[in-house]
Amino acid sequence: MLTKAICTLGACAILAASATALSAQSEPKCGERDQLITELGQKFGEQLSAGGLTGPTKLLEIWNSEETGSWTILQTDAGGQSCIVASGSDWVDFPAAMMSMMGEKS
Repeated sequence: MLTKAICTLGACAILAASATALSAQSEPKCGERDQLITELGQKFGEQLSAGGLTGPTKLLEIWNSEETGSWTILQTDAGGQSCIVASGSDWVDFPAAMMSMMGEKS
């Protein structure tokens, strides 16, 4: 009985630690746009590759590195405050020709 209780407590501790780690990772990193894009360029070799407006006061940008495959999606408000919405690896650009073969409009 005591062993079962200890194992259950151990499992709860592991789940709590995992949830905390996941919660910390899901919080966006925010700061001044100039500072964040400097960091993206210097640390990851990323350059601006695409962007568009997501509303009257928000800009969404995709930064990526062809050399390393890293990518970052950055959202910026009208005041210059930016947040990293998502980032990852193995970025691939799909050329317009490939998109048309798949039936997508370019």
